[in-house]
Amino acid sequence: STDVPFSVSTVRAGLNAQFSVNGIAVERPTNLADDVVEGVSFNLKQTGSATVTVTRDPGKVKEKIKAFVDAYNDVFTELRAQQNFAERDGKAVLYGETALERIASTLKDAARGAVSGLDPAFDALSDLGIRVDGKGKLTVKDEDLEAALSADYEAATKLFTRIGTGEARGVARAVAAEVGSVITGVIAQRTGSIGSRQSSLTKQITEIEARLEKYADSLRRKYANLETYVGRFQSYGSSLGAL
Repeated sequence: STDVPFSVSTVRAGLNAQFSVNGIAVERPTNLADDVVEGVSFNLKQTGSATVTVTRDPGKVKEKIKAFVDAYNDVFTELRAQQNFAERDGKAVLYGETALERIASTLKDAARGAVSGLDPAFDALSDLGIRVDGKGKLTVKDEDLEAALSADYEAATKLFTRIGTGEARGVARAVAAEVGSVITGVIAQRTGSIGSRQSSLTKQITEIEARLEKYADSLRRKYANLETYVGRFQSYGSSLGAL
């Protein structure tokens, strides 16, 4: 055998990335940090310093607000379609279901309500030119929305995000919470009620079918007996005719 010389060296364990933002020390296990400044990701490549300029983009904010409005209105479009007999060509799956009206009412209240803990001038959608119309949908008045974002950008955006501790939440979170409540509350209860009713109806149908079968057996026996009597009477008639 041949001896192969080798050497052992100690490699230093990896260290966390350490940097500071506006004088605040930050430490992360990787060189990518996306939770230091909201909406900003830092990708550290070498030692040194750099100036990062973050500017607001009202256009993107408007797009997100309108996307929220569109998503909200899609829910109401589906609710009304399920309730409106004509729109479904006589096939509205949930036509006449009162739970849908309760859901619509809950969502409208969430959209109309004020968010606690905010500037009273920007604590409701109506303060940004967003209102609930007669059909329950949201409408956006662009000039009012732009004016609100220009007047107080942070206060206007907090209406949706309401980032904070505890139960703090904005309109988007409030509506999402109401949707979750509807799913676990109204819909779950209604589903349970319908399931119980279906079981009850199935039991009734089974009982009725059993009674019908019993009645049918009774009729079959009576018919068979009747045929026997008819045969006897015909025999008696023939005998009488032969006299």
